[in-house]
Order: sequence, then structure tokens, then C-alpha cells
Amino acid sequence: MDRWVELRMTRQGILEREDPPRFSAIIDEAVLRREVGGPECLAAQLRHLAGCAAGPNIEIRVLPFSAGAHASPTGAFRIFTMEKPFPEVGYAETPKGAIYVESPDTQRFARTYDELRELALTPEASAELISATAEKLSR
Repeated sequence: MDRWVELRMTRQGILEREDPPRFSAIIDEAVLRREVGGPECLAAQLRHLAGCAAGPNIEIRVLPFSAGAHASPTGAFRIFTMEKPFPEVGYAETPKGAIYVESPDTQRFARTYDELRELALTPEASAELISATAEKLSR
């Protein structure tokens, strides 16, 4: 477990380098509410997330409960867009391992992302919700 934490913390460093990549995420509101590690731990994580969202290269949107059933009922996925000659890559984790899909087969991932983005709160409203949730947990 310690090695996984170290790997993830090291991986986050890419967002702080001199020329960081653009990062955009849509997270379900349930992520803001599920207390793994207790309320203090979640509040600290949410404050960190709000701080990250303030970065010029980071966009975080929250998909609110009010969105109802949405375009990705099977779970999380990622889309990596890189400079040519590298293809766009879609990635999803499953209980049997990861699945990687290269363009042009990534179009379904892109359409699903666009649909979720339409249902999600704006980055500003998302940041407000994240910060307000952290504040409630800190009381």
C-alpha cells in the first residue's frame, strides 16, 4: 500500500512541473461525500482538491446527484490526448485488468465525456461545492 501511495504522489508531481499538461476531470458528487478515513481525512483531501482546481492547467467539474442516471453507468474512464505522432488513448479499469483503446475507437469515450461535461457543474460551481463540503466536515 505504501508503494502505491508513493507512486500516486510522485505521479501528481507532473501537474506542478514548469510546463504541466492540461488536466480535466469530472467527478461524481458521491466522491465528495464518501468518508474514507473519516471526516478530517476527507476534509483535507477536499481542500487539496480545491487547491488543485485553482491551477491554470486544471479543470475539475462535479457531476451532481441531481444529474440522475448519466452517460457512464459502467464507471470511470480516462482519455489521454498527446502530441502527434501519438494516438489518443482511452483507458478503463475493470476487475480483470485495464483496457486501452486507441483512436479512432476512442470516439465513444469522447462522446461520453462530452455528455458528462454538459451535466456537470461549471468549474466555479464545482470549486464552491468542494470547498463548502470540506468546510461542513471541518465543523
